[in-house]
Amino acid sequence: MTPEQIKLVRTSFEKLAAIPDQAGEIFYQRLFELHPRARQLFWGNMQHQGKALFLMLELIVKSLDIQDKIVPIIFDLGKRHAMYGVRDRDYQPFEQALIDTLSSISGDDFTQDEREAWSAAFVFLADIMREACAKPAK
Repeated sequence: MTPEQIKLVRTSFEKLAAIPDQAGEIFYQRLFELHPRARQLFWGNMQHQGKALFLMLELIVKSLDIQDKIVPIIFDLGKRHAMYGVRDRDYQPFEQALIDTLSSISGDDFTQDEREAWSAAFVFLADIMREACAKPAK
């Protein structure tokens, strides 16, 4: 990711961080529309799940300029998600739901450059998580 993309991701994330409950609700509603199978991956309180999602996103967003330091955390996240039943096919709908959530909250202010920056951030994240899923558990 370029420094400009990192800046765009951080700036646009502030809109989500300001309303995490609403953003979580929008995100999961959209994810389940795009990928109904994803619903079976979640149990318990979805409001809590939304908060956990945005706390992890916040950590990743804040760490994008020190990617080498965040890789072990993302790798572990990938391992845990594999144990929960997340498969390779689940990543694309997640990305789309995230982009759609950003677009919904930002409206016309969500630019193509921001969209591309988020896609780059997601590729970084998903590639590490997929690698973790591909490695056998020890």
